[in-house]
Amino acid sequence: MRGLHVTSLGPREAPRLVFLHGFLGTGDDWRTLADQLHAGWRIDLVDLPGHGKSTGLDAAAYTWAGCLDRLAALAEGATALAGYSMGGRLALGVALSGRVALKALVVISASPGLEGESARTLRAQEDDRRGLALEAQGLPAFLAAWYEQPLFASLAHQPGLKRELLARRARGDASELARALRGFSVGRQPSGWPGVAELRMPSLWMAGADDAAYAAVAQRAAGLSPNAAAFMVPHSGHMPHLEQPQIFRDGMRKFLDQHVA
Repeated sequence: MRGLHVTSLGPREAPRLVFLHGFLGTGDDWRTLADQLHAGWRIDLVDLPGHGKSTGLDAAAYTWAGCLDRLAALAEGATALAGYSMGGRLALGVALSGRVALKALVVISASPGLEGESARTLRAQEDDRRGLALEAQGLPAFLAAWYEQPLFASLAHQPGLKRELLARRARGDASELARALRGFSVGRQPSGWPGVAELRMPSLWMAGADDAAYAAVAQRAAGLSPNAAAFMVPHSGHMPHLEQPQIFRDGMRKFLDQHVA
């Protein structure tokens, strides 16, 4: 859809579930989960702008508003939308836009945004610097530093997963990823907190139980919306869908079975 690469799995007539990955990822991050779910779903795995095969797009695609336009068009007719981290923020943005009649929303390790203009300005500046560092250092050096952040400390307990991530992420394009990092910065995202309280569709806020900051965000967001729930994935940090895939899958499937006929 307008330059976005999408891999589709499952029967065309089934309810459609769209997955959005996080920064540095691709739609293939969801492949194992999709293979386990697709018997009852039509699943779309999207490569977000600057990632995977969604590269070389027009400038608007690398802006928050422009990306939301494309995702809302892509998600038209979808039954449910799920997103992780950056993709979770974008999924929420689509839901809050009111442009897609979703039956369910799943937000994983993601925030509705920063509250306060000064906080957003500082974060946008920080992500601009990170984008410059990515372009200057190259992707391998950036990746090594990125996954040493405290946010990903739980990966120390899964060295095999960390090695796999570093190898998979190294296939990306540094300049394209830098554009995405700047354009989709949480500092350039309008705060979605007021809209969360108005959200009426069933929503599931998932986070790793060991990811204290995002677990707190998930609990707060779920408490604001009348049809929302929070699910903490045990023994997991910021990447619960990769760190504890079976527990994550079971929690998500239960929610979808409950809310999507």
